[in-house]
Amino acid sequence: FNGGRYSRYSHLTCREAREQLGLSNREVELLMWISSGLTKKQIAERMGVTSATVDTFRRRAYAKLGVRTGAAASAILAAFLAGTRVEAVKVGAPA
Repeated sequence: FNGGRYSRYSHLTCREAREQLGLSNREVELLMWISSGLTKKQIAERMGVTSATVDTFRRRAYAKLGVRTGAAASAILAAFLAGTRVEAVKVGAPA
């Protein structure tokens, strides 16, 4: 994450997300950038990919998490980083 806001979490988060959430490193990175409020163009520039690739990462990550919006994905990622049981964050899941 090139010293960005989430650099202290990047290694741990990516490894644990692969294991627990089924996300790739790039999908976790994308979700972190979405959570920080960046636009698709800004995310593409930071990740060194095209906007179309950002869309692909986003679709795959949302599908794996069972969400349809960036806000829902961000909530799951925030819960994951905070150590909260991720299933409790998903819509319709018991708390």
